[in-house]
Amino acid sequence: MQYRSEIDGLRAIAVLSVIFYHAKTILFGSYLFEGGFLGVDIFFVISGYLISKIILQEIQDSGTFSYSRFYERRARRILPVLLVVFIASFPFAWALLLPTAFVEYSKSIISSVFFGSNFFFYFATTEYGADSSLLKPFLHTWSLSVEEQFYLLFPMLAIFGSRLLGKKVGWLFIAVAVISLVFSQLYVSINSDLNFYLPFSRAWELLAGSLVAVWQLRRLSPHISALQRNVIVIIGMLMILFSLFTFSSTTPHPSIWTVVPVLGTVLVLMYSNGKDFVGRCLSLKPVVYIGLISYSLYLWHFPVFAFLRHIIPEFDLVSGSIAIASTVLLSVVSYTYVETPFRSRSFIGLPKFSYIMLSTTVLILISLSHVVFTGGDYKRFNEALPGLADFEADNQKLRQERLAYLQTFSYQFKENTDGYDVLVVGNSKAHDLYSALMETNGYWKNLQYHRADYQLSCFSTDNDVAEAFFNSDKFVHADIVVVSTLYFMQKACPKLGSEPMDFMVGLNRLGSKVRETGKAFVVVKEGAYFPKDGRKILADRLLDGMAIESIADAKRYIEMVNHTAFNVKKDVSKINEFILEIAHKYDAVVLSSEDFVCDREEQTCFLMGDQGVKYFWDELHLTPQGARFFGERIVETNWFSPVVTVLEQQARN
Repeated sequence: MQYRSEIDGLRAIAVLSVIFYHAKTILFGSYLFEGGFLGVDIFFVISGYLISKIILQEIQDSGTFSYSRFYERRARRILPVLLVVFIASFPFAWALLLPTAFVEYSKSIISSVFFGSNFFFYFATTEYGADSSLLKPFLHTWSLSVEEQFYLLFPMLAIFGSRLLGKKVGWLFIAVAVISLVFSQLYVSINSDLNFYLPFSRAWELLAGSLVAVWQLRRLSPHISALQRNVIVIIGMLMILFSLFTFSSTTPHPSIWTVVPVLGTVLVLMYSNGKDFVGRCLSLKPVVYIGLISYSLYLWHFPVFAFLRHIIPEFDLVSGSIAIASTVLLSVVSYTYVETPFRSRSFIGLPKFSYIMLSTTVLILISLSHVVFTGGDYKRFNEALPGLADFEADNQKLRQERLAYLQTFSYQFKENTDGYDVLVVGNSKAHDLYSALMETNGYWKNLQYHRADYQLSCFSTDNDVAEAFFNSDKFVHADIVVVSTLYFMQKACPKLGSEPMDFMVGLNRLGSKVRETGKAFVVVKEGAYFPKDGRKILADRLLDGMAIESIADAKRYIEMVNHTAFNVKKDVSKINEFILEIAHKYDAVVLSSEDFVCDREEQTCFLMGDQGVKYFWDELHLTPQGARFFGERIVETNWFSPVVTVLEQQARN
C-alpha cells in the first residue's frame, strides 16, 4: 500500500493527545488536553482504514485472503515491543506494587496476551474502592484488545460481505456501523463504563475507517479543486482539535458526540494527499517521526506514568516532563532496536520469529501465573515491626477482606414481630453503619437491622427504582429509616443510568415519603473522613517517617496517627448545613458518626488500634476490625439511644 506520511502525522496528534491527557499535568489551575482520551478514537479510525484497505485490496486483487499472512503481519507489528514492555515493567512492579496490586498487574498482562484486557479492566476499574486507574500500569492495553478483537472478526465480515454483496460491501459496513453507533448512544446512559470498554460500542469508529478504504478502492472520490480539498481537510482537522480541547470527562463517550473527532479523522484520511496545507503540516519530519514511533510511545507511556505515580502521586510540570522524556527515550530505543527489525522478514524469518514470540510469551505467562497463585506477597512489604504485628500495608487487601466480611451477613428480610425494624439506606456508608450496628451484639435487643443499597439520587425523581423500593418488604415493614451515606451534591443513580441527579432533592423526597408512611426518620450527617495522598492513607504516610524499634515507638506512632487524624479530618460543615435543613423539615433524629469515630475531648479519631490494626482501609471506609471496634463504641457512647427513645415514644402514642 502506498505510504502516506500525513497518516503518521495523524498518529502523532493521536498519541501526543493521549500522553498529555494521561500525564494529568496541571497548568494555570486546569489539566492540559482534557479531551486527550479521544486520541484512542483517532487511532481506531486509522487502524480501521489501514487494516480494511489491506484486506479489501487483497480480496479485490486476488479474490482470496491469506489469514496466515495477515496475522503474521499483525504479530510482527504488535508482539515484539509489547512483550519487551511487559518484561521491562516487572522489576518496577516487584519493587513498587503492593501484593494485591501486583496480582492485578499480573492478571492484566495475562488478559492482554489473550486480547481480553478491555473486559478485565472494566471489572478492575469499576469495582468499588479499587485503586485509581492511573496506578494500573497496563490499563491502556484495553484499546489494543479492542483492535485485536476487530482483527479477528473483521476479515470474516469483509470476506462474507464481499462474496455476498461484491462491490456493495460498503453498505454492510454502513449498516453495522450505524447499529454500533446507536447502541453506544443508548448504552452510554445505561452503563457508561461498560460502554467505554465494549468492542461493539467502538466498532463504528473502526468501520468509519473501513468505509474510507472502500471509498478509495472504489474510486468514488469526485474531482475537486485544490482549494476545495484544502478547505475540507482543514475542516476535518479543526473538528479533531475542537474535540481535543473542548471535550472532557463529563462528555458522554463514546456516543453521538464522538462523531465529531471521528468524522474529522475521516475527512483528513479521505481528502488529504500530503500536498494540501494540513497534509504538509502533518508530513513535517519531526511530526512524522513521532507518528512512526507512536506505537512504542503508546505502550511505554502508561507504565512509566503509573510507576512514577507510586512515588509522586501528582505530576507537576517538572515530574510530568521527566515522565514524558523517559517515555520518548524508551520509545526511540524500542522502535529502533525491537519494533523495526522484527517487522522485517529479512531480519528474522517466520519460524524463528514464531519460536521467540511463543517461548517468551509462555515464560511471561508462567511467571505471572506464579504471582497470581501465590498472592503476590513474597514478604516484600509487611516487615515485622515491634508493637505493629497487625499492621497491614496493603489497603486493597483490607478492602477485599471488607467485601468478604459483608457477605457474612444475611440480607434476607425477616419481619420483626417482637421489636422494631431498622432500615439503613445509602451507599457504602450504609454498609459501614449497618456492619457496626450488627457488631453491637444485640445491645438493643428489640432492634433488627436491615440494609438497602441506594444512592439518594435514586429518589430525586418519580421512577421505577424508587417505586420498587417504596413497595419493598424492607421499607413497608420498617419502623425507622436511617439514612447513612456519603453525600454528593450531584451523583447518578446506578440503577437508572449515568445521568447525575441531585442528592439533596433525593433526601428531601425520601424524607417526605418516610413521614407520609408514619415511620421514624433518622439522618446521619456527613461524617469524618481523612485525606489521603495518592494510594497512601494517613497511617501509611506517618509510618514512612517513623523509626519503629520498640513497642514504645509503636505506641507513640499509633497515638500520633489518631491525634493527627482529628486535626486533619475534612471539614464537612457546609454540606451538613443542607442536610440539617432537610432533616429538621421532617423532624428527623440527627446523628453524627463522628460521635463514635472520634473523641472530641481527647481530640483524637480512632484510625488505628493496638498492634497497628487499621480501622479504615481508605480515607473513610471501615475494615472488618473497624466495624467491630466501632460497634463497641456505639454501645459505649449510647450513640443509637435517641433512636430507641423515639421508637418508644411512638409506641406509647
